[in-house]
Amino acid sequence: MGYLTEKIYDAVGRISQERGRSYFFRGAVKRIEGDAWRAKGKVQGSRLYEVRLAFAEDCLNVSCSCPFFARELSTCKHVWAAALAAEREGLLKGPASLSELEILEIDPEHQPGDRSPRATAQKSRQVPSWKQEIRM
Repeated sequence: MGYLTEKIYDAVGRISQERGRSYFFRGAVKRIEGDAWRAKGKVQGSRLYEVRLAFAEDCLNVSCSCPFFARELSTCKHVWAAALAAEREGLLKGPASLSELEILEIDPEHQPGDRSPRATAQKSRQVPSWKQEIRM
């Protein structure tokens, strides 16, 4: 594990980690770009999915366009594969001094100020604090 995955390891399910590692090693991450604070990429699954990772204070906001992420609002294998690729490229080193990070799964369809039924419903449902959306 590297500087990023080590910090988020406990917040990501074992199966997502195992499958994401497999995706990473077989070259499923088709593109990863960004800087010390954010990264976005494309990961090939049953189709090409868009993944985003960005820091906000002591949280790592993540999103993926895959059906699992949309349904579960939970970190998926595509996000883990993208995190591994970001480490390899030296991205997302912004909060290097933090010992651990909280992950916030963000609905990829939600935009700041969006008051759509989907965004409103996800804000009001009971979820663990590490899964709550950032309220803008």
